[in-house]
Amino acid sequence: MDALSLERFSRYLDWAGDDEIAALELYTLNTQLSEALYTPLQMLEVALRNQIHTVMTEASHASWFDEERVLLLESQLEQIEKARADLKEDGKEPIPGRIVAALTFSFWTSMLSPTYEDLIGIGGSLTAPPLPHHLAYGSRTKAVRSG
Repeated sequence: MDALSLERFSRYLDWAGDDEIAALELYTLNTQLSEALYTPLQMLEVALRNQIHTVMTEASHASWFDEERVLLLESQLEQIEKARADLKEDGKEPIPGRIVAALTFSFWTSMLSPTYEDLIGIGGSLTAPPLPHHLAYGSRTKAVRSG
């Protein structure tokens, strides 16, 4: 436990009523949970990013994020500039696909905020197309129950 900072470990001690063993078990559980969620969250980020970029590209062009009045949040404008600077520093051309890939999950989730309600209407639906009937949730559960 000496490897953990008191600041980091103190919340686990509080939750465990100052029982160090229980606190360490909670810390371990948190680590395991974080590990288990990493891949699904990463895939969610990629899917969300790609869907928004596809919809916006179809509605405008691949560099839609450069259009005046499209990005309304200062934090997003800063992320675009940071992505360009990082790509330049790495000796890579800042083409749209690379810029999009360099943006954080928060960039994409803010595109779903009320700030962008009007923009989503312009770009169309950001949802994925419906699954074919044989893959839809209801039909899978019926097949499992009856099989």
